[in-house]
Amino acid sequence: MDSKNKKKKLQALLDAVQGSQNPPAPSDGAVEEGSSNHFGLDVGQTLGDFRLIRELGRGGMGVVFEAVQISLQRRVALKVLYPGLSSSVRTLHRFHREAESVSQVSHPSIISVYAVGSMGATHYFAMRYLPGPNLAQLIDQLQEAQDVGKSTVVIDLGEDSTGDDATAVGFDSPPLSTAARFPVRNYVFQAIEVIARVAEGLDVAHEEGLIHRDVKPGNLVFDRSGQLVLTDFGIAKASHQTTITRTGEFIGSPGYISPEQAMARRVAVDHRTDIYSLGVTLYEFLTLRQPFLEDTLEATLRAILTRNPVSPRKLNPRLPKDLETIVLKAMEKDPDKRFVSAGEMAAELRRILNFEAIQSTPIGPITQVARLVKRNQALAVAIASSFALVIGGFGMWKHLDAKRASQEDRENVASELASGDQAVAELLKYISREDGIHDEEVNTKIEAAEAALGKEETSYSDVFEKLQIADTRIQLARKDAGGAADRFLPKLAAVKTSLIGELERELLRGPSPAKASTLRRFLKVYLEDDDPLVAKNSAVTLGRVGGGVAVAALNDAVYAWSKRLVSPEKEDLRPDFVEALGCIQHASVLDVLVELSKHDEIQVRLEVVRALRNSNSAEAISLLEEIAGNDSNPSVSAKAFEAIKEKS
Repeated sequence: MDSKNKKKKLQALLDAVQGSQNPPAPSDGAVEEGSSNHFGLDVGQTLGDFRLIRELGRGGMGVVFEAVQISLQRRVALKVLYPGLSSSVRTLHRFHREAESVSQVSHPSIISVYAVGSMGATHYFAMRYLPGPNLAQLIDQLQEAQDVGKSTVVIDLGEDSTGDDATAVGFDSPPLSTAARFPVRNYVFQAIEVIARVAEGLDVAHEEGLIHRDVKPGNLVFDRSGQLVLTDFGIAKASHQTTITRTGEFIGSPGYISPEQAMARRVAVDHRTDIYSLGVTLYEFLTLRQPFLEDTLEATLRAILTRNPVSPRKLNPRLPKDLETIVLKAMEKDPDKRFVSAGEMAAELRRILNFEAIQSTPIGPITQVARLVKRNQALAVAIASSFALVIGGFGMWKHLDAKRASQEDRENVASELASGDQAVAELLKYISREDGIHDEEVNTKIEAAEAALGKEETSYSDVFEKLQIADTRIQLARKDAGGAADRFLPKLAAVKTSLIGELERELLRGPSPAKASTLRRFLKVYLEDDDPLVAKNSAVTLGRVGGGVAVAALNDAVYAWSKRLVSPEKEDLRPDFVEALGCIQHASVLDVLVELSKHDEIQVRLEVVRALRNSNSAEAISLLEEIAGNDSNPSVSAKAFEAIKEKS
């Protein structure tokens, strides 16, 4: 199931959970999705000082219309409470609290509230109108562009001639524009800039005592200047107030809530929950992957509470190491280890934009898991009670006994808590055992993978998983017994190579898109394998099976290996990756070769020239001419001239 469908499925489930906890007040006028005038309001009709233009969207409490404020002749977003909810004192309080809370904050990255009012039983408030898309929509477009090999995403920021006051007075704003361009492979600094401004806005809100509690891409909307504005303070609360939600009531959006929110008020929630959610949002923006979203709400909450996110730089090798450090610090499960304030996070992001050293320090993977294991005994009880409250009615949680005393039981708890992430499961097991990982256990997994590969109906996922465990066990065994387990590396590489051959045969048979995506993901992982033979074989296979995913994987591998070449003894595989790119017939290949033609490494540029020999297109010849005339290295220029002569 892809990320977009997972989000829809989980939101529907969450709506059902929240509906069972807080059913809306009964009403004669039912709110039906898709109805055009369930308020009895039509386009052109007035509501107080506002004339309705069109419906923009619907949320849990009401509908948002585009409207014109008649007295000031400016466009606004008018949020109108569902009629069926106006009789609920609790909901009405929450609706007005949203307007009151936001009106206290003045920052261009926080949505402005202009007016609050009611007409009869219809309650509404007017906000700044934002014509641009939200960040979730941009992320979806970037994912789609990456899948099809498109080089740039252009988003429409709305008209530039309305004359309404789009920014708060007193804040400098960049020139207005009607569109923003995001190069699919090079938007990192754009992402840092817009998220840094959001963090600065959150810092102002937190200083005013306001906690948003639902920071996510869908609540960040682009304004006409191309900056993000935080909207929908419907579940925000003042830090000095007691929350009006019931004990155990679920607050937030699946995948973006902090661990303390996921525990359903079993621990205190303060402004640092917004820092965590903004960190998850930045993670998804930079990697185009949601770190914790699973097929069920239970699994998602478990992942948030127990699983460490995949390194952002593994998913996007172009990310600076310092940026990864900032993202992961914001996403620390322990609030005390996050940034003290959103302003501190913004300052660190600004340091990257200014090419300055950051003040945060990275945390090693063993340390991260050790922290998790230390907390698991106390955490397991909280997890069980939280899930029982939040999802108990759906029968999706089995009780976890956190007081097991035997060594075998502790291993089972560690494995269960980390289910679905075998590398973390092995680390948990290693830390929870008294005698560590024995090197002979490595051979057991390799042999099991080899045996599974030889079956008539092979589960490639099972083989890949077993080999990943073997890899992890070798690393852990080194900590207990030095390099004794390294003797298994040749055998491990041989089985991986056999798996790669099987993956190629399966992909050339034309499996289903979902299966093909999974198999290509395995090949992408092996591009970064420590064994050069494994990485080369994976590159060759990706070159043969082709496709946009293969192009992206090989291009990413070039940059990932640039960071790994720390010693002269390390074999440089970048030319092999470029050579494999040259074998692929796909629209995105030329864009990648244009980028790689400017690479610092001469051998990489030489391979670009060789790759261009495979194409007779006018664009390929034009690029060869550019390389021949402009490359600083005579060997590269000469090879480009030779290629041009061959084609003439």
